[in-house]
Amino acid sequence: MAVVEEGLTELTAEDVWGEDDGSGAYYLLGTWLDGRIVVHGDSGTVHRLPAEGEETDPDPEVAASFGQFVTMLQNNDLERCQLPMASSRTEREDVRDEIEDSLTAIDEDGGASRALNVCPL
Repeated sequence: MAVVEEGLTELTAEDVWGEDDGSGAYYLLGTWLDGRIVVHGDSGTVHRLPAEGEETDPDPEVAASFGQFVTMLQNNDLERCQLPMASSRTEREDVRDEIEDSLTAIDEDGGASRALNVCPL
């Protein structure tokens, strides 16, 4: 069903962080590597919550705004298309470095996030 028809799943701070810190509503966008992606309703900050059994990330922010998150995903997807064309490990590492650099250029803190820096060679 389309988001416009059903809406986003609203979560409380307690649903997201395990405690109510008074930060308001969050909205579930989907999953990334089995971890939930949520956007904070007031600030627009996007976070990736750890998957079940995964170590908790001390800084789960992946983007300072929803717009930056979408731009980061677009860049990540486009640049990852280059990986299959790389003919050596060195070229694959170069592509991975390009991805990390472009994500950091869009959102410095989010680009450095462990949540987005998962790019297999």
